[in-house]
Amino acid sequence: MSPRLVASRLPLLSLLIAVTCLSQFYRVSNSVIAPELTRDLGLSPRQLGWAGSAFFFALFAVQIPVGMWFDRFGARRTVAALSLLAMAGALWIAQAADALDLIAGRAIVGVGCAASFMSVV
Repeated sequence: MSPRLVASRLPLLSLLIAVTCLSQFYRVSNSVIAPELTRDLGLSPRQLGWAGSAFFFALFAVQIPVGMWFDRFGARRTVAALSLLAMAGALWIAQAADALDLIAGRAIVGVGCAASFMSVV
């Protein structure tokens, strides 16, 4: 590979690595901060379970559409757009006032992180 080609793909590779690392963080973060979430938001064990599952349900639900978006729009646009969506979901989680907000934010992050998973498959 020529140095110019490597240099031109470095920003996309860096973004994919960062988004994939964040995706891995969001996969396990719920279990790490469960005591704080339960205390701060007054979550029941069932609500905490739904919050943890929302990420994975959303990630699973959009796998086929994300693959189609890769074919139609390309990896750069798809990863960039869905990374912005993941950031919006993270902000939603940070502002969560109750279980429903937390579950919705985790689902949004799950959709946003789907691009990082599909881009490396």
